[in-house]
Amino acid sequence: VMVMDPCSLSLAVPTIENANEVSIYPNPALNTIAINCGTSLINELRIYNTIGQQVYHSMGSKTATQYVNVSSFPAGVYLTQLYTNTGFIQAKFIVQK
Repeated sequence: VMVMDPCSLSLAVPTIENANEVSIYPNPALNTIAINCGTSLINELRIYNTIGQQVYHSMGSKTATQYVNVSSFPAGVYLTQLYTNTGFIQAKFIVQK
């Protein structure tokens, strides 16, 4: 049985093309992040920690920018999944303490 080394897994996020662009700022963050999808509207937002646990879920603001309070998140890397009116977008951000 072949076993993958968990340390060899990449946290890379695929390149985002066309209108499906996202910016997360500030990054790294301390308290609140702003997630901006340019001209796309955020319908749903999910945030996961690096072990795959969902730590935040919102049905979205139906606006291009959504603000999330991350002050209670432990320091680390987080992965976002955004469902917009133009498609699916993934991005990552860092919380530092």
